[in-house]
Amino acid sequence: MHSPTIVPGEEMVTVRWLAPYSGDTPTTGFVVTVVQPEKTVTVGASARSVTITGLTDMQSYTIAVQANSDIGLGPKVSQTVIPRAHGQRIIATGSWDDTCSDLVTVSSAGVVALHRGNCRGGFTGSTAIIGRNLQDERILLPHYGPVPQNEIRTFWSVNYDGTFREHLATGVHQWNLNYEYALSRGWTRMSKVFSSDDWSGDGEPDVMGVKDTGELYYYRHTNQDTLAAGVRLGSGWGGYRQLLGAGDQNGDHHPDILGLRTDGTIWLFPGNGHGGFAHRGYKIGSGFSNALTILSTDWNDDGAADLLTVDRRGYLRWYAGNARAQFTSRGVVGGGWGGYL
Repeated sequence: MHSPTIVPGEEMVTVRWLAPYSGDTPTTGFVVTVVQPEKTVTVGASARSVTITGLTDMQSYTIAVQANSDIGLGPKVSQTVIPRAHGQRIIATGSWDDTCSDLVTVSSAGVVALHRGNCRGGFTGSTAIIGRNLQDERILLPHYGPVPQNEIRTFWSVNYDGTFREHLATGVHQWNLNYEYALSRGWTRMSKVFSSDDWSGDGEPDVMGVKDTGELYYYRHTNQDTLAAGVRLGSGWGGYRQLLGAGDQNGDHHPDILGLRTDGTIWLFPGNGHGGFAHRGYKIGSGFSNALTILSTDWNDDGAADLLTVDRRGYLRWYAGNARAQFTSRGVVGGGWGGYL
């Protein structure tokens, strides 16, 4: 069996493999087994993948795959995985072509799309397909500054296999994802991962993550394009539906964190500019109980960070910011965005 991979998903696991080498014993089929509870799927020699559904999220499963031939079953390749729901797969990326902020999405089928903003609270042109086969990316997050190279745009993701990845697109106006690589490993137990702007004050974009235990960790992004070891910033963050870096919201010239709680309130956590919090967080808004997620971006190009939310009916809504942690509703931007959450 050639290069098998075993990747969990939401209530499922997908096993993939490449065609056998030409010199191998002729394969008659493949057998995929789920241990606890026992479940076996047998497919023919031409198959290159098997998806097993009906699993329970957050429960550990051992998956094994073997090639079959006229002389019997080959060596078993096994891996223990944990199916879980995917996180947010819609991000505000800043400008890709002009000064207007854009959005990037990944669908359940793995299609990557660029939605170009028009600097006036809406979109311009048609949606551009810039990549495919990213269905195994569990969480998307933007790669904020420094200013990228002229013909390269990037974003980050957390894959279901636990790797933290960088994706690069090239092309200018006709962008195509054509390269990705792993920056870090061991992100399987993260419930939320988000960009925190330059949290350390060293000029590099940093990352934060909330573990399944509710602990918040900060990961400094180095100028060697790696992530330093995580630093624990506290516990009790499990009650937030979404967390995100929101730039400077209180006028102290340091990046801040916004959190959307499950009760529909929004909280501001001021950064101190060198890897920590300036003081305790405080509530800055309420009435967002229908919002399933929030994004932060300068949606109308006025120099102040705005909020975009996606509600339970899939509507994308715009709230204009004033750079003082105050936001005013500007209505619905469009519908059909619920599939990216």
